[in-house]
Amino acid sequence: MWDHKSQYHTGKQTCPDCQKELPHAKALSSHKSYYHTGKQTCPDCQKEWPNALALRNHKRKEHTGKQTCPDCQKEWPNALALRNHKRKEHTGKQTCPDCQKELPNAQSLSSHKSQYHTGKQTCPDCQKELQNAQALSSHKSQYHTGKQTCPDCQKEWPNALALSYHKRKKHTGKQTCPDCQKELPNAKALSNHKRKEHTGKQTCPDCQKEWPNAQALSNHKRKEHTGKQTCPHCQKELPNAKALSSHKYRHHRKRKVND
Repeated sequence: MWDHKSQYHTGKQTCPDCQKELPHAKALSSHKSYYHTGKQTCPDCQKEWPNALALRNHKRKEHTGKQTCPDCQKEWPNALALRNHKRKEHTGKQTCPDCQKELPNAQSLSSHKSQYHTGKQTCPDCQKELQNAQALSSHKSQYHTGKQTCPDCQKEWPNALALSYHKRKKHTGKQTCPDCQKELPNAKALSNHKRKEHTGKQTCPDCQKEWPNAQALSNHKRKEHTGKQTCPHCQKELPNAKALSSHKYRHHRKRKVND
């Protein structure tokens, strides 16, 4: 009885080390045994802590042995890792307050916000302003990587984006045109082929002549609608580049001895 009264019915007590007021002597004793023990070293990892309470919390979190998540059965090294995992991964769906996008858990929401809702970001390398951190990260990973060498042809490119574009066009392997089954050496060649050969009929804006595709129209315009051309050999003026080409072939080509 006396022991109980001497611990719990002493009236308020003030800690001589930090001046915190405690309700009774027992509370003061517990407080001192937790907070004013001096530095404590963990016997398991030798990490130093400021007092006994900090050491106890550390051991309860870090040195519990492996823990298995009851929700997904993933194994974690200790109780702290499991607690962090559950707080992030098993919170249920979360809605972003900025854009109302629904994310599967708190971890996803945190990542989403740190990428997309950071406000505008300025690239430190070129001062270009990007709409958020994700855009800045993508920009830097594409444009500010330094020179990149293609592993297939050793051609050097100014950055990762240029290398990616090059590889996507040049090193895709042979491609077959779905319209005419012509085989092209790579995706870039296929793209050029389709843009020229499979555009459908094209009408010349200068003479309204119809051509089977864009390539034919381009060749026609390059020859027929270039304006007047002067022969560099005899200064004769011809109506267009095609006429000049024909003129040079007929009048200024080098003939063989037996011609």
